[in-house]
Amino acid sequence: MEIGEFIREKRKENRLTLKQLATKIELSYTYLSQIELGDRNASPEILEKIAKVLDVPHFDLMKKAGYVHEKEGLEKVVSEYCSLLKEIDNLDLHIRSTQTFNLDTKVMLESLKKEKEELTKESAALKQEIDSLDQEGNTKEQISILERQVEVYKKLENIELHTSQLRQRLENDKAQELAFLEHKNRLSQAIKEQKIEIEKQLEISYTNAIERIKSQN
Repeated sequence: MEIGEFIREKRKENRLTLKQLATKIELSYTYLSQIELGDRNASPEILEKIAKVLDVPHFDLMKKAGYVHEKEGLEKVVSEYCSLLKEIDNLDLHIRSTQTFNLDTKVMLESLKKEKEELTKESAALKQEIDSLDQEGNTKEQISILERQVEVYKKLENIELHTSQLRQRLENDKAQELAFLEHKNRLSQAIKEQKIEIEKQLEISYTNAIERIKSQN
């Protein structure tokens, strides 16, 4: 039932003419007639006056006039709450993924560190061999060792480059993880606030339901 029809029905139930109701709510006869016919909208203030005169819940008139959407209000906050829960679940996946990736990166760095230590020892040993061969004058053996030394240096250079890249990646990932955690904290706070809002909406729905039941008795 439209708001205009509802007002007309309640007016007749209260045995009031259009002019009598218009007078009681301090509104022109023409304006009220247009509201009942659906040609004009009634403001919340006018609806409040009509509600008092016709002894109907103001909320019902506000809802019929489209000013209040009780169910939609509750559905909206619940929908937003569910969206926040999904978002925080996705964020947790990103955080766990980043933490796993960081752990793998640390393992790789540790492996590179050990490889570097071994190559550094080998490089030192090769240098000693070269010094020893200098005294013996074994040129052919010296060339072979020098070639191996060059290979070791190249490997050490690659390790340094790879290590630098991994450390930079680890630093970036840690910054990203921190940003994720900060965002998660904000989402957690938003979820708490949304829970409170849902409780408020439920309380409003319950109160309005009680008022409607009382008005019908």
